[in-house]
Amino acid sequence: MTQNKQGLAGRARKVLVVLILGAIGSGLWELIFRGIILQAAELFATGISFVWHGYFDFLYSDVGAQRTDLASLPGMLILILVVLLPYISYRRFNSEIDELQHYDETTHSLSSEQAQREKEKIKYYLIPLTILSFVYMGTLVKVINNKFAVDDMTRWLDISRPYLEERQYFLLISEFRRVESRSDYQNLADNLRKLMKESEIELPQLRAFGLT
Repeated sequence: MTQNKQGLAGRARKVLVVLILGAIGSGLWELIFRGIILQAAELFATGISFVWHGYFDFLYSDVGAQRTDLASLPGMLILILVVLLPYISYRRFNSEIDELQHYDETTHSLSSEQAQREKEKIKYYLIPLTILSFVYMGTLVKVINNKFAVDDMTRWLDISRPYLEERQYFLLISEFRRVESRSDYQNLADNLRKLMKESEIELPQLRAFGLT
């Protein structure tokens, strides 16, 4: 019975992987998985900001440099895989322990104490993996925020350019390239929003985290 359950679980995991890969290839990534990941990233950023008050400034520290290298799909998938590593490892260890316990019940040639010792070892693997996952989750959130902040402000500046004097436009570009914190970005957004309000131009909503 245990082997049958493990076989079904293994097949279910393979089907899930195929579905995820198919979704990425077919465009369902944009409709389903992307939204879930973005919501998780925003919740993570909000939660961390309660503990580390400078976290939002950290998220904006590379916006002026416009570093969005890891924002491509392969880079995002690698980061997501590392974030999920503790869960994947936990499932694998549990599966191996279940096999040991089943072997003990059927043949009585393996002590269940050994299975218990294997369970104790799990925490020594999971603790560093969980820390690594946490660090990479922070990196993933920063990559997403950078992408949003750079793309959205670039769009705002493109929309605003016909309504600005040339010097005014280049001063805003300069201010954009000097962004190193959330307050820098917020001030830039407020200034540009004010200028466009005078021209009766409505700008799209900004997607970056922690803004008002």
